[in-house]
Amino acid sequence: MERAFSEETLRAALHGLRLPVEAPGGAMAEILAAAALGLFLAVAIMALLAPLLARRPKQGPPEGASPEERTLALLQSLKARDPALFTSLAGDLYARGDLPDETALRRALEGR
Repeated sequence: MERAFSEETLRAALHGLRLPVEAPGGAMAEILAAAALGLFLAVAIMALLAPLLARRPKQGPPEGASPEERTLALLQSLKARDPALFTSLAGDLYARGDLPDETALRRALEGR
């Protein structure tokens, strides 16, 4: 029985696919293709890891903090959770020059 392919043809087909030597770009095209693949893989890995590496806002003021520190921590939490409400409060903060009431901030955070 005759073989459809010779052994030499089969061995040549087992080698990795490569551009012919006379192809435009030659080795440079292969280098650029490898760089593009590496960049794609790096972006894909970062997209998967981004949620794990994202900064999470602090949950609340630290133990034993002064009233001003507690209020600032609540403002930071409010800014992370509801930027629109924080922006509306920020206008009042700059106009009056003092910090808002801590209980009002807690109510705003619990209501959202």
